[in-house]
Amino acid sequence: MMKYFQIFLVIIQASFLVADAVTADSNVEIEINETVICTKDLIEVEIPSSFFLTKTPPIYISDLHLNDPECRGRETGDSFIFSIQTNFTDCGTIMVNYV
Repeated sequence: MMKYFQIFLVIIQASFLVADAVTADSNVEIEINETVICTKDLIEVEIPSSFFLTKTPPIYISDLHLNDPECRGRETGDSFIFSIQTNFTDCGTIMVNYV
């Protein structure tokens, strides 16, 4: 279970890196309101689409992907969801051990 939690942490860090990159030229604090689901068979991160589209310049959802450019999220309603199921090395995912 620790391995899955570590992968979960990497995904959370990636979502904050997006926020940092977006706010690098701004003093505005951004709240992501992401939802993360992490089980032994699934890691899923859901981020409101408005988080990306209200940035200057906007981040287009069609440009987003995981490490593997073929691994794109999906838009559902007002959210954008990245999922990795079963094989956590899919999509170029790298396991990092933070101590």
